[in-house]
Amino acid sequence: MTTTTTQASGTAASSLAMKGVLSPVLTPFRPDLSVHKELLTAQCQWLLNCNVGLAVFGTNSEGNSLSFGERADLVQYLVAQGIDPHRMMPGTGGCALPDVVSLTQSCLRAGVKDVLVLPPFYYKGVSDEGLYAFFSELIERFVRLFQRTHRARGRQQFACVSVPHTPCFTNWLFDGSH
Repeated sequence: MTTTTTQASGTAASSLAMKGVLSPVLTPFRPDLSVHKELLTAQCQWLLNCNVGLAVFGTNSEGNSLSFGERADLVQYLVAQGIDPHRMMPGTGGCALPDVVSLTQSCLRAGVKDVLVLPPFYYKGVSDEGLYAFFSELIERFVRLFQRTHRARGRQQFACVSVPHTPCFTNWLFDGSH
């Protein structure tokens, strides 16, 4: 289980952040290795009925066993099935920055406001400076994308990027004005 709290300036921003308990959502697979969407939806609904948030496609949820396209499609599917996107924190992490940005963008378009971004995991011994550079660039690209997408629509929204085990970036909340 993961709990989230957000450090943010201003009460409006912090009141919009996801709060409470998040549970890893195990991804059910069929024998052909496709995701059993109906079981996934039922599990998500059960957790929500227990007042538990959804950490979908993280490490315990087999996120890295799915392509970025599969994860994006499944988030959209879950939302179409009535799963509240504001109660989801999908894992959008990966090693290729453009893939992470694209999947995060897809989640935002589906109505998700919080994402979980694991540090790049393939390369071993990445320095703190290297991790900082990766997440700084991700956040910069996400902010630019966020500004273009949401300001063009004439509305202000908030989003949160959560990065576990990386203190300098844990639960970074922004409103697109950065």
